[in-house]
Amino acid sequence: MTTTTRPPLIGHHALHNRFHIGGTLTLESPLRLSSGRANDETDAPVMRGTDGVPYIPGTSLRGALRAWLERMLACAPGYRSCTLFERDESSEACLTASRSKQQKLQEILDDPGKGELDALGYIEAHLCDVCRLFGSTHFAGKLVVDDARAVGDANAATRIRDGVGIDRDTGTAAHNIKFDYEVVETESTFPLSLWAENLTPHEGTLVQLLIHALQQGEIVLGGKRGGGFGRVQLGETVEVQGFTDPEDHLNKLLLEESGYSPLTLDDLPATTAGEEG
Repeated sequence: MTTTTRPPLIGHHALHNRFHIGGTLTLESPLRLSSGRANDETDAPVMRGTDGVPYIPGTSLRGALRAWLERMLACAPGYRSCTLFERDESSEACLTASRSKQQKLQEILDDPGKGELDALGYIEAHLCDVCRLFGSTHFAGKLVVDDARAVGDANAATRIRDGVGIDRDTGTAAHNIKFDYEVVETESTFPLSLWAENLTPHEGTLVQLLIHALQQGEIVLGGKRGGGFGRVQLGETVEVQGFTDPEDHLNKLLLEESGYSPLTLDDLPATTAGEEG
């Protein structure tokens, strides 16, 4: 019997596992995601596709998920978190935030005696947990978030609201600073579609954590969040499909079968209680 040696679970040059996570997001409060271009109806229309249906850009949802995870892991022992624009030269600093570690990585890349796996190993060892999952300037992320196009009668569930500028000195409405904006109203629904691949147990745990945060309504999207806008909640029904055995996945594709099997969140690689990633 021949034993196949698989490449290590770092980098994107080999596909070890892939998961698709789907569900339904429901607005718990109005959502303001402005397109940035005024039209004849309002100063700030919501984001719409070419068919006129409102949607949540995958980048917006992905950014909200990342920001929430950064804040949570900054207070969680056993995890590492940074922000993309900070600078930190401590020994525990993330590669994204450390100029000295970035220089060390460049030295590895320039060294003729080193190889790709040396660079990937350094990147894996010195990126924080958030950057390993969502990516940085040195490593592409493992989590992809699709655009979420509103379902049902979402076009009828938008409304134009009035806003005024506030004078900072008097605390009253400023003179001649009136505007309006469009929102998607409460109870509108959007499909959630996440793709994750090459997850380690540590990263699988973080994906599970993000799904649970969505189900608890902890993720907030869009503008006017200080006014209570943008709260979304993921329904209890979460569908997971994917594969954890690349050889079996390949064989199914060769037989023109679906390479993805029905799974649950528990099938994602994950750490056990007290185990470090």
